[in-house]
Amino acid sequence: MHEVDMTKALIATLKNWDKEQPENHHIEKVHLIVGKFTCVEPASLQFAFINYTKNTFLEIQFVPLETGKAAAAFVAGQVDGVAVFAPFTTQALKRPQSRELFSSKDFPGAISDHLVVSRTFLETYPEKVQGMVDSWFATLDYIKKNPEKAYEIMAKRAGVSVAEYREYAEGTRLFTVEENLQAFKDGNDMTSLKFAAEKMSQFLQDVGLAAAKPDLSQIFDDQFVKAYAAKVKGS
Repeated sequence: MHEVDMTKALIATLKNWDKEQPENHHIEKVHLIVGKFTCVEPASLQFAFINYTKNTFLEIQFVPLETGKAAAAFVAGQVDGVAVFAPFTTQALKRPQSRELFSSKDFPGAISDHLVVSRTFLETYPEKVQGMVDSWFATLDYIKKNPEKAYEIMAKRAGVSVAEYREYAEGTRLFTVEENLQAFKDGNDMTSLKFAAEKMSQFLQDVGLAAAKPDLSQIFDDQFVKAYAAKVKGS
């Protein structure tokens, strides 16, 4: 789980920093703000920090805030650390003498975004779900054919410069149709959505965030990606 890896990395960074200080001092607290993410990341991240900082010199106090407000609070000096994602990373680093301790680039593939709808919506409006999937791949096609214009549009939407957005894009992998289809297949590593879901559900039970294993049989549905792939192949 990337929460555990990120926790270990942060603890190691703080320990190294502590050793480098010329004078003895006492660290009372390390404040971290966790922005609102989808799924269960704030809770699992908090658990990971608490679990891996037991019996260490660190005492973590979590302050849940919306991501934009979290970055603003850090820049204003109201807290000592913050966990954010692009484009709020750029905003947070505007604080004088701030620095990035670790980021998702240190854990390739650990964080992903998905198009998610309820099972009820899917069964009631399959044509709308198909429309969303088709629109997504049409967008990827536009980005590929018109990269300069696409960067301008996305940078404006994110509220950053084109140069800054290009840096984000370099660390973002957008799956092709073929890669999407492959991710839906059974597998024995984290590149398989089904395998990853099994591992994550077990993790949630182990840390007490889930009382029982959830039903994973209805989570993934590749029919819409398959329909798009067939349509493109037949055109």
